[in-house]
Amino acid sequence: MEGSGYVLYHPDHDNFLTYSHVEFDPLVFPFKTQQLAGERPGTIADGRWRFCASLPPSEVHHDPDLAQFLVGKQLRLIIPRRYYPDYAQSWIVTCLQPVFTRSNVACLRLLFTGYTGPASSLPSSDRDFLTRLLHIDIPMSPVTASTPALPSTIFAPPGLTARELLAHTYPKSTFLYEMALSSAALSGTLPAHRVMAPPPVPVDPDTGAPPMPDPVVVVWVPHPSHSVG
Repeated sequence: MEGSGYVLYHPDHDNFLTYSHVEFDPLVFPFKTQQLAGERPGTIADGRWRFCASLPPSEVHHDPDLAQFLVGKQLRLIIPRRYYPDYAQSWIVTCLQPVFTRSNVACLRLLFTGYTGPASSLPSSDRDFLTRLLHIDIPMSPVTASTPALPSTIFAPPGLTARELLAHTYPKSTFLYEMALSSAALSGTLPAHRVMAPPPVPVDPDTGAPPMPDPVVVVWVPHPSHSVG
């Protein structure tokens, strides 16, 4: 390689960058620590979002900063039953993307990824979250009556905010990094970066299911001692 410098993989930008000066510290955001904290590296390209980790949500006054952290950590949140009273249990959502209204109100896009009860107890029409990308957009903080209309999203409960979901889902956690660790435990899996993830399974466009494997043809060869006549 010509020239001098250190070529390092930059997870926020998902590419390789060359640095002229590097201070090595194995405790600064290694992939293992990121995974244990429920982070899916490479989700967004804003390199400042991690600074919120050591703060409680109440001290992150800028809603877009908090939204970036929740998305970067792919935090899982539980929606209180009162917002969907027709269901016996609660819905689980994952922070997917920061979004903004035309008047620049910070909102959060939530992807339905689970149900606290057995999915088999749901009507067939409500099991779409298992196979489709169903989401809602909610404001980060409470809005006033004078706030312009929020994103038009199907089934988004009025009055629900991301900050309320944080307090409801993680009542024993004080700091955001604690919530991220609990979120990873709630999901039961460590999110992997896409460069380390296995290749996606192809889906049949007609059935929406993975294709059936090719049939295995077994050829029986008789043992020499067996009579085949």
